[in-house]
Amino acid sequence: MQYNQLFQNKRLQAVLDQLPISVFVADHEGFVVWNNHISAEGIGLSQAEMAGKHVSDLEKQGILNLLLHVSHSNRKSKLLAYKSSMNINNSWLAKPIYNETGQIELIISISQQFEHIGQDDESIDEINDLIQTYILELHRFYMQAPSRESNKRAVTKSKAAKALEQKVTRISSLPSTVLLTGETGVGKNYTARTIHDYSQRRSNSFLTLNCSTIPESLLESELFGYVKGAFSGANSTGKTGLVQMAEGGTLFLDEIAELPYAMQAKLLELVQDKTFLPIGSTEKRRADIRIIAATNQNLETLVHHKQFRSDLYYRLNVFQIEVPSLKERLEDLPLLAYQFVQKFNEEYHQQKKLSREAIETLTHYSWPGNIRELQHAIERVCVFAENDTISPDDFKKELQFTDPEQSLAFEKHENETLRQFLERIEKNVILQAADEHRNSREAAKSLGMSQPTFSRRVRKYET
Repeated sequence: MQYNQLFQNKRLQAVLDQLPISVFVADHEGFVVWNNHISAEGIGLSQAEMAGKHVSDLEKQGILNLLLHVSHSNRKSKLLAYKSSMNINNSWLAKPIYNETGQIELIISISQQFEHIGQDDESIDEINDLIQTYILELHRFYMQAPSRESNKRAVTKSKAAKALEQKVTRISSLPSTVLLTGETGVGKNYTARTIHDYSQRRSNSFLTLNCSTIPESLLESELFGYVKGAFSGANSTGKTGLVQMAEGGTLFLDEIAELPYAMQAKLLELVQDKTFLPIGSTEKRRADIRIIAATNQNLETLVHHKQFRSDLYYRLNVFQIEVPSLKERLEDLPLLAYQFVQKFNEEYHQQKKLSREAIETLTHYSWPGNIRELQHAIERVCVFAENDTISPDDFKKELQFTDPEQSLAFEKHENETLRQFLERIEKNVILQAADEHRNSREAAKSLGMSQPTFSRRVRKYET
């Protein structure tokens, strides 16, 4: 795939059209490859009219007058100021994208309106930070095969997220177990999947077991399986457990702190010796798997209180990675939000867009449920917002359901049936409980329902 082919990708075009800035792409000879709708509006030509034109032709026509100011930064970025045919002042920052041989293949530029352009590098740096983020994501998009799950990596602009990415990249190639820690909803499952996708096991299975959602009586058979005739009511042909199904790949154990104490000893044998014993079998089997565990609890405290085995803890804690909360990486929120809007636009066949004011509203919210809460809030807004451009008011209505400091707003939407209204209320209450509690057992208890019922409702509303 060449970079100019990359910009023909409809998904990428849709993502770039969501951005509240101008994006303009030219090849190394100066011919326009692609530009988003905001740049087309600012320049005064449609995207179709811009395609294939040379930038010098645009300048001759008075569409781009690159005469006001040109400056270079130490990062080889160029700041260009121009007046468009619509008499709108803009500042552009242009940066090159190189191919595998180190040759410039494209120049990608972004711009925002301005009043005064400074004469030093400070003006350039302010815009450079923004374009650097987008170019980094485009580079990842280009370098990774389209079929790879890692193509969906979360954006990383903040220092906290970049530090996480560096750790994940370094650890992925190692065979050791990994313990992921962090608050509810920060993306531990996603991080585990990324580790798998970057490892040599990526062509094999990545399987997940949530230790809090499986009844204790079924955990052993889910993990290790059982042989024919192992117990009354068992499948006549036996059952293959997750450990065997993940052979050659990765087994992700989410909410590991919820694993019953009796099961911890059996898991220890798997982690320590790479062997396991199916129920009803007398012969141990070897397992070639990598184990990644995750928790939002302090395992050291649980070890101190004899609620978690110390030997298992030390075996799991070979490499510990703390996934940062959303409030620690607020710089990433705008790009995450755009990513989620595009996701739901595709799912619901819509054309929703986030206004700058809406993004500003999101950055002032506390996000106790982290990225998961952000995703749920954006999904609800994409469904219920009356206009294609999402405003701050749209989020203020929906965040009342998820902000623990605000009361629930039981307000029936226009043309909504009673059944739809009650289901919407239940969905928000269920997902709020999932965001606010450490595990599904506590969440179910807070709502006065059984844990299996709560887990079924969560799966229903998250899909």
